[in-house]
Amino acid sequence: MWRGGFAQGGRLQFEIICSYLGGGGEGAGSLVLSTHIAPIGSLSPDAVAASLGRAHGFFVEHFAELAAEPGAFEVAVCSSWLLDTELMGRMPGSNVDSFARLWTVWDRKISDGSGVFFGFDRPYSDGERVAEIIDELPYDTRLHRTMIDQWRAGGHVHNCWGWLSLVG
Repeated sequence: MWRGGFAQGGRLQFEIICSYLGGGGEGAGSLVLSTHIAPIGSLSPDAVAASLGRAHGFFVEHFAELAAEPGAFEVAVCSSWLLDTELMGRMPGSNVDSFARLWTVWDRKISDGSGVFFGFDRPYSDGERVAEIIDELPYDTRLHRTMIDQWRAGGHVHNCWGWLSLVG
């Protein structure tokens, strides 16, 4: 299903972007599928695999003129705090840990605000510090407990850029 600039492909959403995959800026870049994690349910390995498995074929079929470019739609990229394998690795065997491990991460920046905003559905201002609000955050799910425990131990949530191959 197409919504604005995004195609909803099962559990995940995709949009066409031109990416250099964090590389040296040579060439024109490749058309890749930017992957978005809609807040619509479980990131079960089966649901994620089904979404990723459909993405390449959908875009090749519906954007044939773009698919003619070398390498078009063969790679997916994602920017998310859910790719933080340090955080997700504290929940071995979980769906989010499995999701994070699918991606090869090439950039990782501290982004506690992403964790607060997306993980707890709470606004986070640039001037705030997690330590100032940590006792206000719910400690009710495995993910919430893991995030809060990481912050209390002096750790951070990182926003990561990752990539994976959609073909082969």
